[in-house]
Amino acid sequence: MNGPNNSPIEDPTGDHLSARQDKLRRLRAKGIDTYPTKYSRSHTSTEARILFNTVVEPTDATVTQTQPVSIAGRIMAVRIMGKNSFLDIKDGDGHLQAHFRVDTLGESYTLLKELDIGDFVGITGPLFKTRTGEVTIAATEFTFLSKSLRSLPEKWHGLKDKEQRYRQRYLDLIANDEIMPVFLRRSRIIQSIRAYMIKAGFIEVETPVLVPVAAGALAKPFVTRHHALGQNLYMRIATELYLKRLIVGGFHKVFEIGRVFRNEGIDQNHNPEFTLLESYEAYANYEDVMRLVETLLSTVVQETTGGNTIEYGEYTLDFSVPWKRMSFSNAILEYANIDISPYLKSEKNIEHLISSAQDKGFDVQPGPPHQIFDKLLSLAVEPNLIQP
Repeated sequence: MNGPNNSPIEDPTGDHLSARQDKLRRLRAKGIDTYPTKYSRSHTSTEARILFNTVVEPTDATVTQTQPVSIAGRIMAVRIMGKNSFLDIKDGDGHLQAHFRVDTLGESYTLLKELDIGDFVGITGPLFKTRTGEVTIAATEFTFLSKSLRSLPEKWHGLKDKEQRYRQRYLDLIANDEIMPVFLRRSRIIQSIRAYMIKAGFIEVETPVLVPVAAGALAKPFVTRHHALGQNLYMRIATELYLKRLIVGGFHKVFEIGRVFRNEGIDQNHNPEFTLLESYEAYANYEDVMRLVETLLSTVVQETTGGNTIEYGEYTLDFSVPWKRMSFSNAILEYANIDISPYLKSEKNIEHLISSAQDKGFDVQPGPPHQIFDKLLSLAVEPNLIQP
C-alpha cells in the first residue's frame, strides 16, 4: 500500500497511526483519491463570513443563505451526531463551521466516519447561520484533500513546550491560533521596510552569503568547505563589506535585507541566524542615519498597526518622531554613573575604569576599552532604553 507521492505506508507504530492507515486503505478501496493535486476553492473562511454578512445580514431575514461557495482547510474538530454532523475547518484565515446532513449527502455521508482531526477537506455549499448564531457552510458535497496519518497535539492542552514550538513551527501554527498573525505581521513589516527604503532612494542588492573572510562584526563564524576551490569559506556574519564596496563602485544609497549567521550562544537576544537590515549612504553622517532609523521605524509602525504606539507589557511605546537623542558616553554616565570620556581615546588608567565599574556592582572583567564599554552598555543602559 502506498502513501502520498506513491511512498510506502509504514507498518503501524501505535493505535492512532494504525487506525488512520486503516481508514486510508478503506478510502482507496472505494476508489477515492485521498491526495488530489488540485482543489478550486472560491473563498477563505474570512471571505466566506464577509460574504454572508454582506448578502444575508442586511436583508431582515428575507434571505437566509448565500449561493454555494467552496472552502478548504484542516479539520480541527469532528462532531458526528447521527444524521447531522459538524466539522470545524481551519485555513490560513481562521475557522469556519461546516454542517453535514445525511438527507443532503446521501451515501457519501457514511464517509464522514473515515475523517480524522488533521485531515484536509474541501467543502461546497451555501452559507447560513445556526440558531446559536454561528456562520456555517451547509455541505452539499465534500472532497478528501489529504489524509493525515499522524495525530495533532492534544486538543485541550495544545502545544505548550517552548522548545518544541520553536523547533517545529508548523505544529505551533496548527495548535496555537495566535501564532499565524505573528508570521503575517512580520511579513507586513518586511514589506513596509522594503517599500520605505526604495521610496527613500535606496537600491536593494544581494551580496554573497559564502565569503572568504568573515568580517563586519565581532562574532564567530560558521565554517564550510568549498571542494572545487579547495578552500574554506565562511557564512557571512554581516553584509557590511560588500555593501561598502558598492558605495565605492559608485552607488549612492544601497541596502540589503538578508540572513546572517553567527556561531555563538542562543538566548533571547541571540540566534545563530537572523534577518538583518543594513544600509549605506554616500555623503551622509551619523545624524542622517539617526533620522533614517527613526522615520523608518515610525513609518513601519504606522503602516502595520495604524498608529504610532504599541502596547508592550506594562509599557506604551511611542514611535512618534523626533526621538530622544543621547550620546554613548552620556548614556553610560546617566545610567551607570561612570564617566568613560577619559578612556575614549586612551587606555591609560583603564584599571581605574574596571575597578569603578566593579565597585558599582557591574560584572566587568579586564579587557580592552571597547569590550568594557559594551559590557556597561548591556548591563546599565540597555535595560533602561524603553522608549525609542
